[in-house]
Amino acid sequence: MENSNNSEPLVSVYIPTHNRATLLKKAVSSIFFQSYRNIEILICDDGSTDNTKSTVDDLKASSPFPIIYIKNESPMGACNARNRCISAASGEYITGLDDDDQFSKDRISIFIHEACINGRDIISANHEFSDGKTLKKGPAYSGEITFDDMKYKNHIGNQIFTKTKYIREIGGFDEDLPAWQDYDAWFRLLKKHGNSFRVSASTYIVNVDHGGNRISTSSKAYKGHLMFLEKHALELSENQVKSLRLMDLINRGQKVPFSFIVKNISKKNIISMIKLSLSRIVP
Repeated sequence: MENSNNSEPLVSVYIPTHNRATLLKKAVSSIFFQSYRNIEILICDDGSTDNTKSTVDDLKASSPFPIIYIKNESPMGACNARNRCISAASGEYITGLDDDDQFSKDRISIFIHEACINGRDIISANHEFSDGKTLKKGPAYSGEITFDDMKYKNHIGNQIFTKTKYIREIGGFDEDLPAWQDYDAWFRLLKKHGNSFRVSASTYIVNVDHGGNRISTSSKAYKGHLMFLEKHALELSENQVKSLRLMDLINRGQKVPFSFIVKNISKKNIISMIKLSLSRIVP
């Protein structure tokens, strides 16, 4: 096991998992090959009934980094699993990885460069999509993401790199939300700690070949968006609420009535719809 003895900051990577031992092995292995070498891995097993525990034991035996294993005896949900990892993390910085995805080898190095050289504390990146045979880049952009930007849609995505103390200061993930949990966490994070920055590199690989359900059910997603709107009502203008209602329909794959578009149209909505339409081209 490697132990960094230099001044490079420790990065904690948290992974919630439930009954996906084979996919988990691929996810964790992508961390093993990071070009950045001062990492700890935290895995919260959310009540798995498969061979997750023995898989983690095997990973520990070959890991170049410390692996902290946390177990929920019964499923408590992904947000609870994330929060348990965040509470146990020792790193100055922290980022997440879903158990069915992978990191590109320079992901953490790129984030550390932005944090330590360019002084950025909240960072995200672009995505690639894997069908098990080929990689396809998703829509890519880079630049500053402001709190005002986040009032129209989740411009960050499902993962972020930030200071561990920052994510703790906002209370981690809201375990009461059935959906929109990532969006809610980043929304609160930017409100408290300022702008985020998205790097141009595509460093997060979304696995679309395993046939699992990656998206909340329509009813959960709809309820999550309503709870988000209620929770942040004081922060959102009428136009921003309209934008988020439109995003909910599109995210759930619902047909958007022309009358709804006319009533809710704005420059921000048009831009968001174009970006989402482009993203549909990618699996």
